[in-house]
Amino acid sequence: MVQKIDVSKARIELPKIMDEAYFEDQQFILLRRGIPMAAIVGIKNIMNNKVIKTSQKKEITRLFGIWKKKKASTTQIANNLREKAWKYHGR
Repeated sequence: MVQKIDVSKARIELPKIMDEAYFEDQQFILLRRGIPMAAIVGIKNIMNNKVIKTSQKKEITRLFGIWKKKKASTTQIANNLREKAWKYHGR
């Protein structure tokens, strides 16, 4: 079921929204001044979506593995993502 939620309320309840998206397969549409701006869905929904390319699924799985292990700090994760983006954009 898709729930519409104002972005100001979503900021306050983000941990709860993320839990519901992941564990209960809830979907949320974020509204700014009543206009739909973004969505929050569980990663399982993304991985099962046929629109996503295999390479993107591999990257999502790899990132999920980093977070699941919890050995890498957020700084290490961010630096890794920056390096990949720079390589992708030819820097």
